[in-house]
Amino acid sequence: MNEEQQLIGEMARRMLDDHCGPAVVDAAEQGDYPSALWTLLVDNGLTTLGIDEALGGAGGTFGDALVVLREAGRKAAPLPLAETLLAGQLLSSLEQRLPTGPMCIVQGDVSLNESGQLQGSVHGVKFARHCQTLLVAARRGEDPVICLIPAATVAVTQGKDLAGEPSDDLDLFVQVQPQACFEIDEAKLDAVLVWGAAMRSVMMAGALEEALAATVGYALERKQFGKAIAKFQAIQQQLAVFATQVAASTRAAETLMVQSEIASIDVAIAKA
Repeated sequence: MNEEQQLIGEMARRMLDDHCGPAVVDAAEQGDYPSALWTLLVDNGLTTLGIDEALGGAGGTFGDALVVLREAGRKAAPLPLAETLLAGQLLSSLEQRLPTGPMCIVQGDVSLNESGQLQGSVHGVKFARHCQTLLVAARRGEDPVICLIPAATVAVTQGKDLAGEPSDDLDLFVQVQPQACFEIDEAKLDAVLVWGAAMRSVMMAGALEEALAATVGYALERKQFGKAIAKFQAIQQQLAVFATQVAASTRAAETLMVQSEIASIDVAIAKA
């Protein structure tokens, strides 16, 4: 990482350490959305990193956004941060100005007819209930389009994924204005998948780093036969293996952060 990214990472880490502790995560799993934490991230420009200021973003690079997401993954931040940053990248690639508030991309069996009616059903959309804007990938005939619609116009059936985070089903039957639909080519849709995979990869890297720190801390505190279990050779071996795996994950994540263009092979390595 460069010096600026190190500063961004330190700022994000301090912010999340102070405002995204276990109590916040536990409360979010019970349905208490941390809106104050989201407002804090917005006020510091962390929800629009990597987007040109002329389009309503905070400037910086895609790699800068990945730096923040690694810290979010480290603390398991229960917010649609990755979803909003990914949607922002897509809008930026279409040269469209960002709307306010959290947003996410919706992909599934959705069609747009000639009269502008958007219809379909999509399952398992992360944090959909907390988003204000949806970017819906649809088909108009054989051509792919992106439709920008208010989330309030969509029927949401709330659910959870295995991590306890919001994962909602959407029923779409919405009339869309022509100016809210944008043509997009297949290559750009494929790029969205790569960007999203890169984001999840760095979040997993952050989570692994935190898991290693917690594991080492426990091994130093937990005592058996009068000494810390970290003193036992078998435990040391397992910790060493874990540490090497985390180091590889961190290196792969940091490779993505410094690239001017994200390469699919590097994303695949980081996810592995």
